[in-house]
Amino acid sequence: MTRRPRGIVCYDGECSICTGMVARWGHRMRRAGFRLAPLQLPAIQRRLGLTGIPNEMKLITADGQIIGGADAVVAIAEGLGLPHDLAASARSPLVGPLLRQLYAVVAKHRSCVGGVCRIR
Repeated sequence: MTRRPRGIVCYDGECSICTGMVARWGHRMRRAGFRLAPLQLPAIQRRLGLTGIPNEMKLITADGQIIGGADAVVAIAEGLGLPHDLAASARSPLVGPLLRQLYAVVAKHRSCVGGVCRIR
């Protein structure tokens, strides 16, 4: 069964956390209608207007919107079947900012996995 296109999940192809998530969840994302692409691809760089790798993953939705970070994670989770009430909670004025802060901390330190940090 083919699902309707949901967009392109753009992730840091050099990040072990990101590539691990793609390895674990990529098949489900593809089945749900998402395409996957590293942020390092020149076509993705052009499409997003980037000159480097941003501090967050991006979702290019099927209708062309660009969503980043925790908001993109919630949108992807919805596409994978996250119940509506959990998605609404994740977007609430209380939980949403906390998720964004948590995502920002993890994203900022994503190259420090295993105790070795690369300077970006």
